[in-house]
Amino acid sequence: MRKLLIIALFTISQLYSASGAEIKRFEFKDGLNLSIEICSDKIIRIKLDKEKVPKENLLDRYGILKGDWEKTNFVFKDGKQPMILTRDIKVIVNTQNATLTIQKANGMQITQIAFPDSNGDISTRIYASLTKSFGASKTGGGIIGDANYTTKTDSVLSTNINGRCIEFALNSSERFYGGGSTSRKNIQHRGEVLSMNAKYQKTDAPIPFVMSSNGWGILNNETVENFFDIGSFDANKMFVCNQNYLVDFYLIVGEDMPAILDGYTTISGKPYLLPKWAYGQSFGGNMKQDQFGVFDDALRFRENKIPIDGYWLEPQWMKKNYDFSTAKEWNDLKFTTYPFWSKESSRKYCRNYFIGRMNAMGYKLALWLCIDHDFSIEEEDQIGKLSGAKQSGQEHWFDHLMNFVDQGVAGFKLDPGKTLDPHPDWKYYNGFTDREMHNLQQVLMPKNLQLTFRNHTGKRAFIHYCGSWTGTQHWSAFTTGDNGLSSIDILNHSMSGSPLMAPDGDPTVKTLHFIFFSPWVQMNSWAAFLQPWLADENYKKAFKDYSDLRYSLIPYIYSASINSSLTAMPVLRPMPLVYPNDQRFDNVSNQFMFGDNLLVSVLTDKVILPEGTWIDYWTGKKLEGNKEITYNVPESRGGGLFIKNGAIIPYQKAVQFIDSKSVDTLMVRVYPHKESKYSLLEDDGISFDYEKGKISQTDFICIATNSQITFNIAHSKTGYVITKRHYQIEIATDNIPQTVSLNNSPIQDWTYDKVTKTVSLTIDGASNLKNSVVLAK
Repeated sequence: MRKLLIIALFTISQLYSASGAEIKRFEFKDGLNLSIEICSDKIIRIKLDKEKVPKENLLDRYGILKGDWEKTNFVFKDGKQPMILTRDIKVIVNTQNATLTIQKANGMQITQIAFPDSNGDISTRIYASLTKSFGASKTGGGIIGDANYTTKTDSVLSTNINGRCIEFALNSSERFYGGGSTSRKNIQHRGEVLSMNAKYQKTDAPIPFVMSSNGWGILNNETVENFFDIGSFDANKMFVCNQNYLVDFYLIVGEDMPAILDGYTTISGKPYLLPKWAYGQSFGGNMKQDQFGVFDDALRFRENKIPIDGYWLEPQWMKKNYDFSTAKEWNDLKFTTYPFWSKESSRKYCRNYFIGRMNAMGYKLALWLCIDHDFSIEEEDQIGKLSGAKQSGQEHWFDHLMNFVDQGVAGFKLDPGKTLDPHPDWKYYNGFTDREMHNLQQVLMPKNLQLTFRNHTGKRAFIHYCGSWTGTQHWSAFTTGDNGLSSIDILNHSMSGSPLMAPDGDPTVKTLHFIFFSPWVQMNSWAAFLQPWLADENYKKAFKDYSDLRYSLIPYIYSASINSSLTAMPVLRPMPLVYPNDQRFDNVSNQFMFGDNLLVSVLTDKVILPEGTWIDYWTGKKLEGNKEITYNVPESRGGGLFIKNGAIIPYQKAVQFIDSKSVDTLMVRVYPHKESKYSLLEDDGISFDYEKGKISQTDFICIATNSQITFNIAHSKTGYVITKRHYQIEIATDNIPQTVSLNNSPIQDWTYDKVTKTVSLTIDGASNLKNSVVLAK
C-alpha cells in the first residue's frame, strides 16, 4: 500500500537567504520543515529537514553553487494550499498530504513531488532494489600504469539506510537525459537506475543532474552517493534517493532542454573555456620517451605539416615515478629544463632548454600529475582568510606546481589515481569523512588547480581530468579516462552541462573521424606508438587530412566553444538536444551535431538525416533528409560529415599551430537557403576578459529568393576589437550569377567555379564596416 509522509501545515514564515533570494518556509506538526527558495523566475531550491535551519551544504560552503541570487518578483498566495507564482513557474503546496505540484505559469503540469516516509513500504522496497543493484562490495585492480598500486574497496550501500527519497510523477511521453557518465548503455535514461558516485572505470564522472524533454530538470544538491531511479521501480515515477534524511535539490524549468542546461550551469558554474590553442590537437608521447624522443616527435609533426599545438609528458618527466608528493622534480636524466650548474634557474624560463625549444616550435607543454590530497585544507584556509580566522598551516598541494609554470608549463593532465579511489579511513581537515567528501573532491581538485594557475598567471590553463561532480565543468576539461573511445560518455556529458570531454583510445582511420570531431582533441600515446609516420600510408593520409580539417574549422569550433562557456550549449550536440520532437533520435549515440551546421556520424554506416536538405561534405552531393540512410564512407575517411542547408561556416587556411591573434583573412562558406544567420564569436584566446563581456560578435545573414542571394556582414558586439580583416566569401549557387554587387555597387573581382558551383570574392571587413553582397540570378 502506498504510504506517504502525512503532515499538516501550521506555520508559514518568510526569510531571505544571504544571497538575496527570498525563502518561504513551512513548518509541520511532526517537526519536519519545508523551505522553498525562489532563486529566479525559472529556478527554485527545495529543502526538507528536521532542523528549522538546515545544516550548511558543503557545495555552498565551498562556492561551487551560485550564492549571489538577486531578488525575484513573485506572487505568494496563502491559504489551505499556498501558492508561489513567478513569471515562469507555479508551486502549489498541498497541506494535506505534503506534496508539491509544479506547473508552468500557464498552468501546464510539470510534475508532482512527494516525500515518501523513509520507514514506509515504498522507501523500504526502493532501497532494497538499490542495494541489490549497487550494494555489492568490490575491490578493483590497480590504476593503469602503476603496477604497485591497488584500489581500495568500493563503498557499500547499507540495507538499513535512514535516508529519504524524493518522488516525481512522470508524464508518459517524457524522456530523461544527463547524469554524466553513470550509464554506458544509453543517453536516454528513462527505465534506468543511475548511481551517482565517482568510481574508477565504472562511473568516473557522475553528475547528479537530469533533465526532461518536457522542459524541466533536477539537480540533487548532495555529495554522498545518491541514486536516480527513472521509471524503473515504477514506470510513472522518478525517485531521487539519498542516504541522508535531508532533502535538498534545485528544480529548473525552461522552454526546452538547452534552456535547462543554461539553468543548471547558472547554479553550478558555466563551462570552462580552454585557451584557444587547446582546441587544436594535443599529443601525449610514449611514457618511456626522453627529451630527444619528444623533440623528434615535435620536428616530425612540423616536417609532415601536421597541425598540432599541445604536447604533454606522461609520468616519466618526474624523477620519482608516480610521485604523489609536493617535492617532485624533473627527471634530469631525461629532460633538461635549466642549466644543471645553476639551481637558481630552476624556476626560470630558459629559452635554450627543453621547454623553451618546444615553445619555439609552437608547442605548449603540459605535465601529467597523480594526486592524493585533502582539498578541504585549501577551502577552509580560503574561508578563514576571508574571515580573518587562523590558517591551517598545512601544505596547499598545487602551490609547488607554479615552479613548473614559471619554467613555461602551460597546463596539466590530472590522472584519476588516487583521487577517484574511496578513502574510508580518512578524516578530512574540515571534520567530514570520505562519505561526504569523496565526490566533492572531484570538483575541489580542478577548482584549486585552476584558481592557483589563474592567480599566478592571469591566464587560462590547459587542465583536464576524467572525474567529475556538480560544478566540475566550471574548472576543467574532461577525457573519457581509461575507458576508451566512448561516444556515450561524451554525449551524456554534453547533456549534463559538461561539454568539454574528449575520447581517450586507440585511433584508427575510423576513430580519427570521431576524435577530430570532439570538443577538443587528444592523442594519448602513453604506452603505444600513435605517431602517424609510424603507420601505413592510408592512416598517415587520414591523420593529416583530419588534422588539417580541424584546424581550418578553428574559427567555427572556437566560436561554438565561447558560446558554450556562456550558455552550456555544447559544441558536440546529441541529436535529442537539437531535434527533441523527432523520437527517432531519443537514444541515438552514433551521430551528433557539431556546432550549428555540421552533422557527424561515427562508428556506424547508418545515419538518420533530419528533415531538410543536407550536403555530403566529402562528395558535395545533396541528400534529402527525414530518413535513415546507409552511408558508404569514402576511402581515408572514418565516417559521415553532412552540412545543413542554409549553413554559414567560417573557416581559415590550415596552420601548423594556433596563434591567439585574430585571423587576418577569414573564409566564410555560405549555403543559401531561404533566410539563415550565423554569429561568429571571438576573444583574445588567452585571458579571462571574456567573462567581462570582451567578446567580438560578427553576424552573417543570408537571404535567398528566386531572383537573388543577399549576404550581409555586421559587427554587432565589439567588446574585443578586431581592427583589420578581409573576408573571402564563398557562396554556393547552381548557376553563374548575372551580376555581383558589393554595398549596392557592381563589382567584377569575383570568380565562379563550375566544379564546386561556388562564387568567390574577397572584401575588406574592418570592424567598423558593414558589408552587403548581392548575387543577381
